[in-house]
Amino acid sequence: MLSREQLQGVLISIAKPQFLITKDERYATGYCVRLNVKITTNVDLCNAIERSLLHNQIKSKVTNDRTWQDGKVSVLVNKVRSRGFLIVNGNDNLYKLYELIPLTLPTVGDWMRFRRALDIVADGRHQTQEGLDELFTIKGLL
Repeated sequence: MLSREQLQGVLISIAKPQFLITKDERYATGYCVRLNVKITTNVDLCNAIERSLLHNQIKSKVTNDRTWQDGKVSVLVNKVRSRGFLIVNGNDNLYKLYELIPLTLPTVGDWMRFRRALDIVADGRHQTQEGLDELFTIKGLL
């Protein structure tokens, strides 16, 4: 398990906040919005990060396939290259993860814009045209 400072170092150096907006007619706005944070590294470090996140009350689950578990952390393993993909999703988990990021330091991703998108999704505004337009604006800036 990593210390809090080591976990923060990992998060600011290799964690990539991302959100996807895909066309989906099942939704009122015609789009589906998904937010996550992805960490790509070796499998051993993915497992250490997963344990450290669990220690910080961020729900987690390790899996060896490419399925997502909403509200969970999934470690997706590519067995050929021994690379791991750790993905955090679910609003509660993303807020907790965001609180671990020291925003005074430069990071890999733009966490401030990601937080704006997370707030829109958590409030349910992504289900309105105005909220979706805000997300498209943020997405254009990422």
